[in-house]
Amino acid sequence: MCIRDRTPAVVPAGEEAVVKGLFRQMLADAIKLMLKTAYQSGTVDRESFKVIVRKSVDKLLSAHEAEVQDTKCSIAGFMTEARKDKIRKLVEAYVKVHAVKKQ
Repeated sequence: MCIRDRTPAVVPAGEEAVVKGLFRQMLADAIKLMLKTAYQSGTVDRESFKVIVRKSVDKLLSAHEAEVQDTKCSIAGFMTEARKDKIRKLVEAYVKVHAVKKQ
């Protein structure tokens, strides 16, 4: 059971895609916030921004797919401070790889 709303943690089959979509959107929004300063400073361009968001979300979803499929609570409880730090490090590594070369 979820601690917050006291509903069963198992998601019915039809709602699984909805939960996964919400989880993907939550991750994308968090990663976009982390990338905002790099984008505004010109370190990454628009295409690199999109690539970094896509790669980061795909990597996180593949690594934590079991958590997403099994619970509704995973969306709210996934972003702990420790996990945010790990995601931030992943995003920073992608920024180093995809940084725009200044002329």
